[in-house]
Amino acid sequence: MHVFYPIGTFYPAQSGGPSNSVYWLAKALVRQGVKVTVVSTDTDQPDTTPRDQWLSTNAGRVRYVSTRRHNLPWRHIGQSWQVLPSTDIVHLTSLFYPLSMAVAVLALWQKKQLVWSPRGELAPAALSIRPQLKRVVLRLIRCWTSRITFHATSPDETAQIKTQFGTNVRVVELPNYLELPAPYAPSGSAPCAPYLFYLGRLHPIKALDRLLEALALSSAFQNGPWQLRLVGTDADGYGATLRQQAKTLGLSHRVHIEPPVSGEAKQQLLAGAYALVLPSHSENFGNVVVEALAHGTPVIAALGTPWAILAAEEAGFWVANDPAALGATLDVCLSLPSSKYAHYRQQAMTLARTQFDIDTNSHRWLSAYNSLIANLLITPLCAE
Repeated sequence: MHVFYPIGTFYPAQSGGPSNSVYWLAKALVRQGVKVTVVSTDTDQPDTTPRDQWLSTNAGRVRYVSTRRHNLPWRHIGQSWQVLPSTDIVHLTSLFYPLSMAVAVLALWQKKQLVWSPRGELAPAALSIRPQLKRVVLRLIRCWTSRITFHATSPDETAQIKTQFGTNVRVVELPNYLELPAPYAPSGSAPCAPYLFYLGRLHPIKALDRLLEALALSSAFQNGPWQLRLVGTDADGYGATLRQQAKTLGLSHRVHIEPPVSGEAKQQLLAGAYALVLPSHSENFGNVVVEALAHGTPVIAALGTPWAILAAEEAGFWVANDPAALGATLDVCLSLPSSKYAHYRQQAMTLARTQFDIDTNSHRWLSAYNSLIANLLITPLCAE
């Protein structure tokens, strides 16, 4: 079997969840004897990454194509055209990225099995951004749905796919599986003030303004030593908006907006947090949730994210992201007795390692790909 991933950015780039999740999946498939080819732009690659040559890696054969304009990666499309004839499965990771549209047309013309992951792009909040253009793209994709297998990471995303493309479309529903970090062993340095943590883009869809309002309503936060650390890339000046809001709410000294981190620094922040907070209006998954859980860090996630399992497994909380409800949940979380909090931490770690570890779950993707090649895939194919 030969699986091809044409993608906008790929590890070691850190500009989006698929950069890592596709990398982890590709590595796991290679370990199971699958031939994997990845073609990516060189967007966000370090200077040390070789460009425009095939690299033999633990994630298969990888090529980073020099790209001047990320949204018009013509040379990437040309390279993908050369790879397509030898592939069995073509797996795309965005509906609206021009590269995906171009490669989808080429793959269907060559009668390749096509798997397409929307990656949250069909959520109502996401569709509200540039809606006219997206309606045109969706109309085109509807012409091809009989020849596409869609991938959803949650039941909500499966429902979104069927709403857009019809109830009879083929859907494989599997979460993102991660290469989980080892539990972080803290150094002997003095501990910092206890903090709540957010890691990701600073963007209005993440509803961080609601989190700040919730903090102002939380007596446990206000009366305790707590800090909030917001770590990530600022998008469209949202960080400045949050700083002004924190000042207005009297929280400037307790809310810290920090630049993106990676590697050991990222793991240290995840492991050291009292809880990760993901108040987003919409998320199709959220890799950072699994990364936090793997360190035993409980998670507070909004109802717009697919994380009902947090409450069911007592690994965190799943709550509406209106400030009153979120503030009340913060009061409960920050007031947990030490024994109950320790229980949440253990449950968090167990949940991550039993249900989201790529090493123990990648066989589900191999089974899905094999079924697709054998034309045995039914709708939906879900992990049990």
